[in-house]
Amino acid sequence: MTGYVATRWYRAPEIMLNWMHYNQTVDIWSVGCIMAELLTGRTLFPGTDHIHQLNLIMEILGTPNDEFMAKISSESIAKHSAYGCITLH
Repeated sequence: MTGYVATRWYRAPEIMLNWMHYNQTVDIWSVGCIMAELLTGRTLFPGTDHIHQLNLIMEILGTPNDEFMAKISSESIAKHSAYGCITLH
């Protein structure tokens, strides 16, 4: 599967974290973001890059649980959070 899927504002967090075992739930995430935009007239998570995008998502939804984090095959999130790019709550 490819890592570049969907426009950033509608992209599921697991794709931005390079988890290559995604399924149809990423489409449900995108639909939810679009529905929120249709209802409010505003983009739900208008990130300027993938780090900003992840921070916006975690500000509203909180940080991923340990079980989810264990599934992420990429070290990207650990690297970014270690350098303060991603603020874990």
